[in-house]
Amino acid sequence: MNSNRDEEEYTALFIQFSSGVERWLRKGLILLIICLFMSQLLLQIPSVRSVISSAERWEGKIPKPITVPVKIPEGN
Repeated sequence: MNSNRDEEEYTALFIQFSSGVERWLRKGLILLIICLFMSQLLLQIPSVRSVISSAERWEGKIPKPITVPVKIPEGN
């Protein structure tokens, strides 16, 4: 009988604990989604985008090719 009561108490405590953890996880997920949307909205503003994104300055530009000088030995 005592074992059954202990199991029920443990189950009730686990449900209480997991409900609290679930609430915190849900709030954290909502916060992350809001941050994602806010960052995407900020990237729509050109002056902010140039500060946030380092790739913005390379947009639409063709990088210069890398050339390495090679010395060809003269014939025998």
